[in-house]
Amino acid sequence: MKKVYEERQRLNLLAISKMVGAPEDIPNDATTEGKIQSISKGASLGLARRNAGLGDLLDKIKGNLRTEQKAIMSFNCSTLTQLLDCVQAARYMVSLYPMHCDALALANAIQCEEDRDAKSTG
Repeated sequence: MKKVYEERQRLNLLAISKMVGAPEDIPNDATTEGKIQSISKGASLGLARRNAGLGDLLDKIKGNLRTEQKAIMSFNCSTLTQLLDCVQAARYMVSLYPMHCDALALANAIQCEEDRDAKSTG
C-alpha cells in the first residue's frame, strides 16, 4: 500500500504542476492588445503542451485509486474469511452497520489492545 500511496503522491504533484503552469504562460498585460501580443509570442503554447499530457496523467491517477480500492477490498475479504470465524465476522459486520467493514481499522484497534496489554503486564 505504501508504494501505491507514494505513486499517487508523485502523480498528484505532476498533475498540479501541469495545471498551474509557469509564470511565463500568464500574460502580463490583461488588455486585448496584450493578450493578442502574448498569443503571437507563443506564450500560451507552453501551457497547451503541458495540458496535452494531463489527460493521460489523470488516467494514471484513476488507475492508482482502483489499485488501492482492490487492495482494500482484498484485505477486507481476507479478514472476514480467513482471520475471523463465521460468528466473529457476523458480529463485526453487524456492529459496524450502517458503515462498511474496515479491516485496517480493525487491525489497528487490535494492535492498540495488544500494546495496552503489553504495558500493563510489563
